[in-house]
Amino acid sequence: MNDPISRAEALLQNSETVTLAANGADGYPHAYVMTKLPGEGIRRIPFLAKDGSDKVRDLERDPRACVSFTAPGGSVSLTGEVSLSRDTEAMRALWVPELDRIFPAGPEGLVLLRFAAHRAVYCFMGKVEEGQL
Repeated sequence: MNDPISRAEALLQNSETVTLAANGADGYPHAYVMTKLPGEGIRRIPFLAKDGSDKVRDLERDPRACVSFTAPGGSVSLTGEVSLSRDTEAMRALWVPELDRIFPAGPEGLVLLRFAAHRAVYCFMGKVEEGQL
């Protein structure tokens, strides 16, 4: 596990907090702590959000975003774009028990945010690397 993508994926697995930052209507980035869902490593990371929320409106207007996370051994910052879907079956497929506490009504009224990373900045034990994904 020497390559940065594998190391970053291990960090994501061990990360307790994942942050999604979207460009707000005021022109400034707005960061949101998100619940991790099963994904495709660091290249594709899904999240759920309430339909009509500030983050959903921000991402509908400008899909560019940043996802960052940290765990013992390093941190990763990813830039890319978010696509939005209101497909409740797709949300059910990604549902984890923790979401019952956050969204007790289930996936109805939610939006699936699919973050697709294009670029990464890795910091492993103080050494910074960058790369395309």
